[in-house]
Amino acid sequence: MGISRYLEDLIRGLGKIDNNNQYYLYYQQFSYPGNVKKLIHRDNFHFVKNSLPGKITRIFEKTLQISAFEYYTIRKAGKLDCLHGPNNYLITKHTPGVVTILDLLPLIKNDWFLPGYAESFKQNISASLKCAQAVITPSHNSKKDLLRFFDYPEKNIRVIYPGINSDRFQKPPSPSDIQKMRLKYKLPKDFILFLNTISPRKNTTRFIEAYSLIAKNFPNISLVVAGKNGWMYQEVYQKTEELKLKNRVSFPGLINEEDIPKLYKMAAIFVYPSLYEGFGFPPLEAMAAGIPVICSNTSSLPEIVEEAGLLFDPLNVDELADKMKSLLNQKDLREKLTLAGFERVKQFSLTKAAKETLDIYTQIASAV
Repeated sequence: MGISRYLEDLIRGLGKIDNNNQYYLYYQQFSYPGNVKKLIHRDNFHFVKNSLPGKITRIFEKTLQISAFEYYTIRKAGKLDCLHGPNNYLITKHTPGVVTILDLLPLIKNDWFLPGYAESFKQNISASLKCAQAVITPSHNSKKDLLRFFDYPEKNIRVIYPGINSDRFQKPPSPSDIQKMRLKYKLPKDFILFLNTISPRKNTTRFIEAYSLIAKNFPNISLVVAGKNGWMYQEVYQKTEELKLKNRVSFPGLINEEDIPKLYKMAAIFVYPSLYEGFGFPPLEAMAAGIPVICSNTSSLPEIVEEAGLLFDPLNVDELADKMKSLLNQKDLREKLTLAGFERVKQFSLTKAAKETLDIYTQIASAV
């Protein structure tokens, strides 16, 4: 799942509900080069910057036997009641803490990673769990994976679904916005949308294969495969060439954040064929935009989408083709899924996620 999206929305959610506690937001300048202070403007939120490069930071941590996260924050705050490691990592020496384990993909699909990465990943998770009084997972599926690979008390694991800012996706683009989007990203008029990293994990190649099976039935419906190129992305472009779909498939690349809601709104349907997700924001974003969703039935995705989307076996190209064909042909089904999507998204509010996370902070701090 997208760590930036998870963390930024959590911060915004906490800012809405909590004016009492003081928050110190640690970040490394080299890994977050943008203006992090644009995230939130509240008197009880403070930013702690580490200007050292990652390699030097690791040497620093080994030498002092304390995480830079904890060291820099304590130096500014004086004393901390709780530390939260939001991205699978928590090393704390003096402060009780909680760690969010987003997913355990390197242990489940280690052949998708460089040799040795899975073992290093497992060691880091083990070290983090030893420091954590509690663990947050973004889905029951991630919790199940955690218990499968690690010996950690189940009673200390809390499933908290991340919230999304639904309002951001509901404003319809103006005719001028649509025209600008088409020019900027070279978009066709009517299209099926994929929006994520282009890589084997996201199953983009099978998605294009499935589209090839229905392309002749829908001569006016193109495919838009949007997102940055990921690991082994070349096979996606090769498959497009092989299937002679260059004129039917658009690759607009990375979409600017402010343009993502408009892109969803312009799509006929949204397809999310991913092979594994710890959570999966895009299906919910499409639902918030009022776009009917087809989604793979693996990992956390069925519990996220439930009955608000059409589910399919991500390894079955024919099944995906049939789902796309059915949805494009049935206006009543599209309208039904749109309404179901609006209702489903209500279960993933920023406020709800923030309240549940704050409860954990409070429990940990009061237990000391």
